[in-house]
Parts: sequence; structure tokens; C-alpha cells
Amino acid sequence: MKRQMQIKIKKPTVAAINLTDKQLTLVETIRHHLRHRQVETVVPLKGINQVKLQLPKPDTPGQLHVSYRVEKAAPEQKLTVAFLDSDLSFIQPLQERLKQQVEKNKQWGEDDFVANGQLIMQYLKMRDAGLLTNEEFEAKKREILQLDES
Repeated sequence: MKRQMQIKIKKPTVAAINLTDKQLTLVETIRHHLRHRQVETVVPLKGINQVKLQLPKPDTPGQLHVSYRVEKAAPEQKLTVAFLDSDLSFIQPLQERLKQQVEKNKQWGEDDFVANGQLIMQYLKMRDAGLLTNEEFEAKKREILQLDES
């Protein structure tokens, strides 16, 4: 289990980023006239398909762009986080974790579900034939489904 990551950005807009094992949450404070309101965006990690980092320049803030889909059939959505140079050291580890998730998401496509199901059925037949113990079968199944990954 990876530990949770939290980042608070104060400028150019106030934002809090929270990364857990399952989702990325961005809470932004939006100012409209004299009122402030918080807008929360929740992004499932399995839906992230692209991450880009634009480094800050002296006159413009940097931006972290995250493209994602909430569901496979849903249209692609984009999340942009603006930050200053002082926050770059916090944003770069976040970007690395998100890039790792993008690679993991690419490896685990829909075709894999069918292939993995067939492979599990083959191991089940081997268990039923007495070639594998229940423990060995369960270990293989967990490995195929990537349930023991951290």
C-alpha cells in the first residue's frame, strides 16, 4: 500500500491535492467577486491516461495537466493545476506517481480481462485435476489479478 500524498498550493490559486491508492482529489478555492467557494474534483486513478508537466517561468505559473475518463465510455476530461516555482519540488513527485499509474493503466486493458479469465480457468482445471493445491491456485489467481501489488 502506497502512502497518501497531500500537497497544498497557495498561489496563483489556493488548492489542495490529495493522492490516495484509489483517487486523486483536487480542492480549489474559487473567488467570484467577494465570495469564495470550494470546488472538488475527484479523479479515479484507473481512469488517468495522460500526465503533462509545464514548468513555471518567471512570468507565468507552471501547470500540471491530467487527462482522465471517469468511465471507459465517458468522454475524456482534463484537470489542470497551476503552481509557482516554490511548489515545483512537491509537484514533481506527484507527477512521477501519476506517470507510473498511467503506465500501469496501459498494461491493464480490457483485452487482459478476457485473457486473464481464461488463464485462471486453466489453473482451475489444473487444480481440479490435482496438479495444483488450493493454496497454489489462489496464489496464481492473486498474481494474475494483480491483487498483491503495492
